[in-house]
Amino acid sequence: NVQLVPHEERVAVHWGYESVLIPQITCAKQALMNHATWKYLVNLVGQDFPLRTNMELVAALKALNGSNLVESVELGRFAWRTYKRLLPLGTTWYIGSIYGAFRREFLHEAVMGTAVRPIRYLMLKPKYIRHPDEFYFPTLAYNSHLHLPGACLHSPAPESEVGLNYLAKFVIWRSYNMTCATNYVRNVCILGMDQVALLQTVPHISANKFHADYQPEAYDAMEQWYFQRVAAEVKSGSYNRCSFDPNIYAERLCSRYHI
Repeated sequence: NVQLVPHEERVAVHWGYESVLIPQITCAKQALMNHATWKYLVNLVGQDFPLRTNMELVAALKALNGSNLVESVELGRFAWRTYKRLLPLGTTWYIGSIYGAFRREFLHEAVMGTAVRPIRYLMLKPKYIRHPDEFYFPTLAYNSHLHLPGACLHSPAPESEVGLNYLAKFVIWRSYNMTCATNYVRNVCILGMDQVALLQTVPHISANKFHADYQPEAYDAMEQWYFQRVAAEVKSGSYNRCSFDPNIYAERLCSRYHI
């Protein structure tokens, strides 16, 4: 079940520039061309920990009701990253996480379609803006006039659905003023034992990030918790609805109002 990107399509990634976005588009294209049956793509990084079992993940994705799970906020203090450039097609800039759950039809248009090609071209243009990976999917998902499948009709996302409440990924940023007993890397708290109890109760898809050299016993505890739940599901044939309620995904504004 593991596929690698062909050697000739690999890139050297430089944080903050288009080389972060290129692998996301490359892998999405490969998934679209090689597998015809999947409905959602969930992108993760190697330092993520899955908080949902496969059964829970399927339930969460179904609860999205055909929308995309994409974070977006207005530019605010991040406006400088656009260098005051304007986007084509009457498009408004939005920023958010590159990670989410993307409907197949949305992703096809985003990475291969012709309708938003002018936007894609600029996002991938070398050093055209800073951190294009944080702009691309939020911008496409929250400009409903572009008519991408699953795009949100209200923009940006409500404050109650971003940051720590963004369901695709649990992340503690330095700006949250939460206790971080380990260390910060690029302003993200490395998760440790202080967060284990909390992580076992949140409804997010995954958590970021764990490092092998920071409280590895926390990762061990999370693994034990995860596989105990998987074993229980195998035995019962279903996930535990007392410990995970997918309705929180269905209640998102975009899950209720989207193209």
